[in-house]
Amino acid sequence: MSSYEILGTWREFDALVEQAPGGTWSRHVVVPRLDRYEITVRSGCLSDWATQVARFLGNGNRVWVVTDETVWSIHGSAVTQAEAAQTIIGDVLTLPSGERSKSLERWYEVAEWLATNRALRRDIIVAFGGSVISDLVGFVAATYMRGVAYVNIPTTLVSQVDGAMGGKVAVNTPEAKNLIGAFWHPSAVLTDPLLLESLPRAELAAGLGEVIKTAAVESEAAFRYLEGCIENCLLRDRLCLSNVVRMCASIKMHLLHADPYEIDLRRVLNFGHTVGHAIETAKGYEGLRHGEAVGLGMLAASTIGLHRGITPIGVHERLLRLVERANLPLALSHGTADAVLDRVDIIAAIRNGNLRFVVPIEIGRMAIINDVHRDEIAVALESLGEPRRARPEPSSAGLP
Repeated sequence: MSSYEILGTWREFDALVEQAPGGTWSRHVVVPRLDRYEITVRSGCLSDWATQVARFLGNGNRVWVVTDETVWSIHGSAVTQAEAAQTIIGDVLTLPSGERSKSLERWYEVAEWLATNRALRRDIIVAFGGSVISDLVGFVAATYMRGVAYVNIPTTLVSQVDGAMGGKVAVNTPEAKNLIGAFWHPSAVLTDPLLLESLPRAELAAGLGEVIKTAAVESEAAFRYLEGCIENCLLRDRLCLSNVVRMCASIKMHLLHADPYEIDLRRVLNFGHTVGHAIETAKGYEGLRHGEAVGLGMLAASTIGLHRGITPIGVHERLLRLVERANLPLALSHGTADAVLDRVDIIAAIRNGNLRFVVPIEIGRMAIINDVHRDEIAVALESLGEPRRARPEPSSAGLP
């Protein structure tokens, strides 16, 4: 702001005081915020990640890599040996694997690590891992020095199709999942589908929970494509996995472009998450992966829609069959329902009694309802109480 503009502001204030001594002075303040970033999905892009990130660095600035122990043990050498990596990496911090690392304690640990290493405002944090790492690092980036840049390099299917994009960053508390967080968009997302080849089957299946959600809210065509290739995804078929990652990224970016801060349109992506988050919290963030909980949450939401006459039986059954084919759990563990219902009550209290459920009207068309009663949720949870026999995993003959 120039000196003339500052002088003009005070002249305006002085004139107002002269006209109304002791009166009220008010003025609208407009604070524009433009978040623009590129999402790249390219097989093998991990090999040149440093070159890509270096575009955002100034002279003398460094990159601080945050990852988890499991990911680093498998892919750490590829990160450090990438072209130009050694010239920009300041240090690497490895955290314990699992949802429990998405906590205030770990947030403080990462922030303290950055401060001890004297990370600068124009440095970049690289989140190399799954959604736990991208959520945690994103929240650190939003708060360290009042906001620094970060880049996501997602390594799991859940993070590649959902968690690494969108700028929703947070940590968990015992009361609720993602209770403390912010909107802080990354500077870039570098997605390499080849990283999925090292994932265990259970992790791939969990990722398919988010893929099913995305296809269900998008269109009949997307859902039908997934119905035709879901077993191949579990078999780590490169083409199928690459296609579903690109499909989900495209769908999410379309919604992000219209609604970057989840005011309205993006809410359909919360399909399955109201009950799913309650399940994760009730289990203490252990024993059930996020995508598995989302699968159960979608079935619960669809059941509520079915009982209300919003969701046709055919839509509910297609969703159920696809969740089953993804080898995701179809039932809550014994004795969990009451604890989940208690957590739903806490979520309702936090939201001032407003429980928002996304329920399917048809594939590709969702309704958002705000007046779901506790009894309806209890009935939906009861429907998840009868365990079904797990589907056998598809044959992996000839695959690693």
